[in-house]
Amino acid sequence: MLSSYCLTYYENPFLDPGIDRRDPRWVGAWWIGFIAIGTGILIFTIPMFLFPRSFTKSDNKTSDALNGNAIGNRSPAKVSQEKTVWERTLLLVKNPIYVCYVLGTAARLFAVLGYMTFKSKYIESEYKTSASTANLFSGVVPTATGVFLGGLFIRKFLPGPRVLTAFITIVEMIGAMGMFSALFLGCPQSQFAGTTLQSQFELQSQCNSQCQCSTKLFQPICGPDNITNYFSPCFAGFHIILDLSCNPSATPSANLYSDCDCFEGSATDGYCETDCGNNFHIYITLLGISNIIGCLAKTGNNIISLRIVRKEDKTFIPYPLVYGAVADASCLIWESSCGQKGNCWAYDTPTFRRRLHGLTLGLYFFGSLFDIINQELGNCWAYDTPTFRRRLHGLTLGLYFFGSLFDIIVIFLSSRIKNLYDDDVDGQESDSLSDMKLNTIGGQTSQPK
Repeated sequence: MLSSYCLTYYENPFLDPGIDRRDPRWVGAWWIGFIAIGTGILIFTIPMFLFPRSFTKSDNKTSDALNGNAIGNRSPAKVSQEKTVWERTLLLVKNPIYVCYVLGTAARLFAVLGYMTFKSKYIESEYKTSASTANLFSGVVPTATGVFLGGLFIRKFLPGPRVLTAFITIVEMIGAMGMFSALFLGCPQSQFAGTTLQSQFELQSQCNSQCQCSTKLFQPICGPDNITNYFSPCFAGFHIILDLSCNPSATPSANLYSDCDCFEGSATDGYCETDCGNNFHIYITLLGISNIIGCLAKTGNNIISLRIVRKEDKTFIPYPLVYGAVADASCLIWESSCGQKGNCWAYDTPTFRRRLHGLTLGLYFFGSLFDIINQELGNCWAYDTPTFRRRLHGLTLGLYFFGSLFDIIVIFLSSRIKNLYDDDVDGQESDSLSDMKLNTIGGQTSQPK
């Protein structure tokens, strides 16, 4: 919603560009959102300075047990820290319910993030709306509604693992039906003079051959038949009244063009209107409803993701371990204490330099490949909207159902999920107290939880 509001203003709010928001050349004030969000973050961080540097530690009868100081009891966290990145990864790979959950989630995220990336471009191309209008219907309100209702459902009924995983699968598959419906909703393809999707170079014709037109400036105009669009006044053979010469950089202030070599009569600024009916409103309504239904599963997904792995593996984040391995591989002198390896005292700095910056540079370039692809895709001025619609929604729908296959497997494996709604600290405390009872000789029996 914030981005939609920001895009209603021109990139330079103090300049009148002479075009409206529906013009493809319109560039919204995208930077205002960063200022607004940054200011909000600064304001909300002010209360953080009011907290003390440290809090008084409360007495806890089970502190020794939780810290792993009980006789014969080693802290699971300390044990897990000794594992290498490969050992911890192998433990996760051997967890079938975790693997199925990750594959299903990855497929859906691939679909959702990819679809959301090109949703605004699709809406602009298919329904000829402005970028601000397209961003307004990005699904923020339906998403929040679905998450709230899903959390309310779980809080009230506390479904078991089997019921919860089945609920997640069903609502996500029902939510995907909106994407299926979108395959058949759209507007007639806008017709450009002398060009099709397969032969884009036919923009040049005999009537504009002397104009030296360029596709760098996209300024569509509608011909007198109210059907044919022209890429720009230049490609329509438009003449400036003053010198009657073709001018590829001309941007007249009027929205009515005449004296064009490629047709008789006058042309109007912008796309020709198409008979789209209420398809846009139906499209937005269907996606909104499907988004609400699909987002009912988000809270349940979060709960499942926290219960299908061991507590010590929940904080497993690969990149510090990968970079740590790079640093360790460049170490020359290690600290040795009681036969165990400690900190690194001296590094092979040339090797450290090459590996650290080489890895970072490689990852940067890998990410830049996708930026280049995105840049190339962003240079297209006009799309074959029926093909765009079928491929965009078809791919998204296929990935959704592919992810649902793994959700079905998770349903059958859900009996392995224990303590679905229990707090982690309570569970750890209970386990530690049990260890104390077994390992402490002559101690008093701990009271049950």
